[in-house]
Amino acid sequence: MPRLITVISFIVFLHSSALTGYCQQGQDIGIAYFGEDKGLYVTGINDIFQDREGFLWLATNEGLGRFDGHSFKFFRHVPGDSTSIGYNVVFCISEDAEGNIWVGLARRGISRYDRKTGRFTNFNFTDKLKVKTTAVVKIFFDRAGEVCLGLFREGLGRLNVTTGAFRVYNPLSAELAPHLTEEERPYYNLVEDIWQDENGLLWCATPDDLYVLDPQTGKLVSHRFEKTDANGNLRNAAHVLYPEGDWLWVGGWESGLRRYNRKTGEWKQFLWDEHPLVYLPSNILAEIYPKGADELWVTTDEGLAVFNKKTERFFLYGRHPEQFPEFSKITFETSFLDNQGNLWVGSSGQLLRINFRKKQFEYHHVIDLDPAAKDDVQLQNLFEDREGRFLFQGFSAGDGLRVLDKKTGKTTVPSFKTVPNVEESSRQVRDVMQTRDGTIWVLGRHILYRFNPQTKRLEVPAQPPVFSRKTGTNYFVTMAEDGQGNIWIGTALYGLFRYDPRTGMSTHFMPDDHKSGDVPTNIIGLVHADGNGRIWYAGRDRTAYGFFHPGENRFVYLDAFGNVTSELASLRINSYYTDSKGDMWAFSEQGMMHFDCSGEYPRLLKKYTMLDGLPSDYVVWGDADDRGNLWVTAGRNLCRFDMKTKKITVFGKEEGFPRTEAGIGKFANGNLFILAPKGYYTFNPESLLPYTSKGALVLTSFKVNDREMYLGSEAVRSDPLVAPTDGRYFTLEFAALDLTHPELIRYEYRLEGLEREWVKAGNRHIVNYTNVPAGRYTFKVKLEGRPDSEALTVPLVVRVAFYKTGWFWALISAALLAAAFVYLLNRQRQKQQMAELLGRAQLLEKEKALVQYESLKQQLNPHFLFNSLTSLGSLITIDPKGANTFLDSLSKTYRYILKSSERSVVSLSEELRFGESFVQLQKTRFGEGLQVHFRVDEENFHRKIVPVTLQNLIENAIKHNIIDEDEPLVIDITVADGYLVVRNNLQKKKFVETSNKRGLASLQSFYRYLSDNPVLVEEDERFFTIKIPLI
Repeated sequence: MPRLITVISFIVFLHSSALTGYCQQGQDIGIAYFGEDKGLYVTGINDIFQDREGFLWLATNEGLGRFDGHSFKFFRHVPGDSTSIGYNVVFCISEDAEGNIWVGLARRGISRYDRKTGRFTNFNFTDKLKVKTTAVVKIFFDRAGEVCLGLFREGLGRLNVTTGAFRVYNPLSAELAPHLTEEERPYYNLVEDIWQDENGLLWCATPDDLYVLDPQTGKLVSHRFEKTDANGNLRNAAHVLYPEGDWLWVGGWESGLRRYNRKTGEWKQFLWDEHPLVYLPSNILAEIYPKGADELWVTTDEGLAVFNKKTERFFLYGRHPEQFPEFSKITFETSFLDNQGNLWVGSSGQLLRINFRKKQFEYHHVIDLDPAAKDDVQLQNLFEDREGRFLFQGFSAGDGLRVLDKKTGKTTVPSFKTVPNVEESSRQVRDVMQTRDGTIWVLGRHILYRFNPQTKRLEVPAQPPVFSRKTGTNYFVTMAEDGQGNIWIGTALYGLFRYDPRTGMSTHFMPDDHKSGDVPTNIIGLVHADGNGRIWYAGRDRTAYGFFHPGENRFVYLDAFGNVTSELASLRINSYYTDSKGDMWAFSEQGMMHFDCSGEYPRLLKKYTMLDGLPSDYVVWGDADDRGNLWVTAGRNLCRFDMKTKKITVFGKEEGFPRTEAGIGKFANGNLFILAPKGYYTFNPESLLPYTSKGALVLTSFKVNDREMYLGSEAVRSDPLVAPTDGRYFTLEFAALDLTHPELIRYEYRLEGLEREWVKAGNRHIVNYTNVPAGRYTFKVKLEGRPDSEALTVPLVVRVAFYKTGWFWALISAALLAAAFVYLLNRQRQKQQMAELLGRAQLLEKEKALVQYESLKQQLNPHFLFNSLTSLGSLITIDPKGANTFLDSLSKTYRYILKSSERSVVSLSEELRFGESFVQLQKTRFGEGLQVHFRVDEENFHRKIVPVTLQNLIENAIKHNIIDEDEPLVIDITVADGYLVVRNNLQKKKFVETSNKRGLASLQSFYRYLSDNPVLVEEDERFFTIKIPLI
């Protein structure tokens, strides 16, 4: 059971150990955090990996992440999409020989990311294992092309991607690990790291130390470190392997760092805690990284450490919190050392970048020797004499001045003369200089001193008179020597003094508003001499600057453009520098000004600003190196100005620049120094190099209408990107894969076919295009200023809408021609049809006459006449009076027929009267067996109808139906929806003598030429209905 607890504790440590280390001497370090504010929304990072292109990959609980230095892109499981990653909880990452990314999952095996397509292939082999929920914690590709897998509680797996064959090897068998119980064995059966040696053997790190597998025979051999601790427990857990020649470095839980000689089988163990507490785990090592030829980086339970292979000793930064406090707040879960030397750390859902770089600026802390000195005492001056013997360090209080004799190595703190009744300390040095005669002068706040190199004491010569007896001091600030050997002293309140060190006499200059040519202000913060010995000044309250003209004995004021002016406030000058030609350089709030001082009046040659490459127009200090190049501080950056090429090179935090705005100067050995409040930095201008990007340019995203269209991670893309016809807006993202300082990379791009010139994007890595015409283009991007041959080239196609293509307009033209042809053909046909219609009209007239004639014949059918006459004869005998009535109706009927035979249509009212007469004739014959009901409103009487239509329809009903008084034939005549409706009940005869079945057909044919509405004939089980359209 104790062993089991040990293994479980180690697994927990891998996700929770604290990193408290920092950096070795000679190295600078920078820490950057990437969390939710940078777009990283994860609860945990399980593994970090960098591929051969330079992308950083993250195995997280929320999917597989990819980082390009600017932004994160995540690949997550999509239900129903077999080409998405198999599971969102990712434990480990690796890369095969083709550049595909493989990830081990907490469930469902492994997934392979295709770099070109951005799609995944999933290999779910866990159904073949005893534990179906086995997690994959390590992926390794052997030389046979098989995928070796570290499986939790299942040992080692080997997958043949081509054949799909899968085998499992159990290193923790009862035969190989008899010292483990059945309960312990599954938890130790975990392969956490894999390495293949030159003989093809696979070395496996497990909680039970090293095991070696021969893939050819399947034989496993253990190489166990048998050393036990004071309690008799084996301390041989193996978690990480680092091969080095015949040696194999091994790190693990409570086993420290071990070295195994593969030839001799000899083990050697290295512990940083030689006497650990019994119940407190220690000597826990999680990761090993190379650090030069003689050192290793290791991450331990005490944080980051360095192991020296020669001395065989550790240096743990966590044991020096007073020097390296930053890491004490970081929890170390996983780490990776990238190809730029950055250590990436997963810590509590955040990603940290720890950047180690060679220290180019060496800091020298200056300790004040005065025990009564306050913490706010600052270093104000650093001066080295021309002979290089003395180094003067001037302070704002405390010691005041420290003089280092480089010949003897001794430091002297000279005494100062105390000035009574003044507020500020007398032990304060404002300036130090050496005049042409070799004398070293030290300017205190109240007194001008002369340094005696023999006695190393400060001597007090004759002083400029105190201007104000009330203050008791002149509040000296700065000094410079003119061409005549006079010392000019600027003060904080009382103007300028010109002091002659030979006589001790002084000339005082104070402003006079009523007199031109006087010093413009009483607050002089700066004096300096140019190559001709002319004194330049700069005020502080009125920001006036200029020079003293000795021939005219007046002060000349200059404006912001270097011209002589009468204005007293023009420009703030922060400092001056005189170059080897005697020219004056003024460092101002508006840039760096170069004056030619060879003439009587200085002339401004050029003002250098941000347009010329300065990071800021606010330039503070400047000095030159031995090559004559000018070094200036601007905008908290250090800049090198090449006097020959006029090129400006900027150094900043990425090169380790301390970002101080104090003074800059040069030592006799050629090194330059930069002042800091409690010390100073030195650097070699010859070896100081600017940061250069080492990453490869890649395309990281292509979005059309804000929809991602590119999921790949290729360094070189041959297939074109495609913007569809509706892609009026598309975005390209790119990166140099510089994971150290991506914010410093500056780009140029152009879309060939649309843009002729390169467009400078600065550090912007996203380009948007709208309404790009259809066609084939080439998008190119490169680092700013680099040759075109280094540009990343991406082919791009913008598809044209179908209505803008040539084939579409060719089709339209063909369609128009066809339409014109059809039109002409139709016109010809219409002419023919018109001729045919004229002929047909004549035929219709003939057909009409035939129909009317046929109808008349139908009405004058001999059978009808015979029936009528028979009925009349019977009435004459039986009912003479009724015979008269019958004869009258018969005559009206035939009169109407004869009268209407010349007309095509008659009014409905006439037809109804005729119908009533006709019905009276029929009722004489059928009596109550025939019942005809006329139900037509007068509002329809004006409508038209073909004559004798009712007679035809009534006679048709009589002809086809049985008429009996017990079952009378009922005919209803109505008007509905523009139709005359004639309906009778059905009681069909079995045989009809005179029916030729052409009466209704002839009627329908005739009506087709009179109305657009057809004659409707409807029949159901009870009724027969005919609807005649009214005209």
